Amino acid sequence: MTSRQPNTFRDEALASRLQGAAGFSLVELIAVLALGITLAGMSLMVADRAFADAEANSAMRAVSATLIEARDTALAERRQIEVRFVNTDQIQLIRIEPSGVQTLVGETLLEGNNEFRVFPGVPDTPDGWGNGAAVAFGAVAPPYLFNPDGSFVDNGGVPLSGTVFLGRVNQPETARAVTVFGGTGRIVAWEWDGQAWHR
Repeated sequence: MTSRQPNTFRDEALASRLQGAAGFSLVELIAVLALGITLAGMSLMVADRAFADAEANSAMRAVSATLIEARDTALAERRQIEVRFVNTDQIQLIRIEPSGVQTLVGETLLEGNNEFRVFPGVPDTPDGWGNGAAVAFGAVAPPYLFNPDGSFVDNGGVPLSGTVFLGRVNQPETARAVTVFGGTGRIVAWEWDGQAWHR
């Protein structure tokens, strides 16, 4: 029986290949892991900001759509529609009959932690109707009404222009606004980009 002799050359070549493919050092693994955690954290921050912006835009569109609905209902039904701002995040539309009977015809609740809010340091919209309060219609107290001709007025029938400001608590980058021009009931939505208001 013949014994097999080891092939020294082949064993040395195999050992050399294995030594070159030994893997990563602990320091290299920790560096890669730290980089991955940092990138994941940055992605979450960017995603959170984008999500907050999307929800703020959704709330702005909801307020705008509710005011348009109030105006359209007043025009179509030839009735006054009162717009009530309830608490910090709800709008109710009330139809007022000639007899004085009031009927709830619409309701909107702001979502995504958005509420009627003015942020310090964020200026008034270019329409310039004041930002002394989140629901800013000057010193005029409710009720606020859309007339059957589409105008937006106070309780005495005087045209009333103003702004509804909204956003998320402690997040001025989510500032949004919806303005109403009293004479015509024209409604404009505004978005704050951190520097200026844009339609």
